[in-house]
Amino acid sequence: ECYDESLQNNNWMPKAVYVDGILVSFAMYGFFKQEGIDGRLWLDRFLIDKRFQGKKYAELILKKIIQMMTETYNVNYIYLSVYEDNIVAIKVYKKLGFNFNGEFDTKGESMMQLEVK
Repeated sequence: ECYDESLQNNNWMPKAVYVDGILVSFAMYGFFKQEGIDGRLWLDRFLIDKRFQGKKYAELILKKIIQMMTETYNVNYIYLSVYEDNIVAIKVYKKLGFNFNGEFDTKGESMMQLEVK
């Protein structure tokens, strides 16, 4: 579904993460220049295979994804949205420096942002 979405909108960049040849994670991000004053770089999807959850992969992989995003796009912030009851994800995002910004996305999820510059 995410891959199909990326084919329909070339702003999206899907990324699969493999460890020792095994698919562990999937992420999708994209820059939308028409959003906000300077555009917005979104981390739209971040998934860890159930078999690898709770094994510290999320933080390591997210750091690498964030690095790839900042090397590709010249932005000051990265945005994501999350349901407020997703406590585990929020804990990881906060550990990496994301903070709630008081906004909500079109689905009603709370938005977080990371200052990268």
